[in-house]
Amino acid sequence: MGLTLDELRDGDKTMQVNGLGVLVGEQDSHYTEGIEVDYIDDYRGKGLVINTGHSC
Repeated sequence: MGLTLDELRDGDKTMQVNGLGVLVGEQDSHYTEGIEVDYIDDYRGKGLVINTGHSC
């Protein structure tokens, strides 16, 4: 069983990023261009890092 943070709804898109299944709402799909997902394990800790290429 995989980790699920939301359920698929009409209009949603699914994509694979570095082997990770990602569910994207229809209104947010333009944010996924160039997305990078990585897992880190270093002096800062462990966890997922998501880089969208967009500045905050």
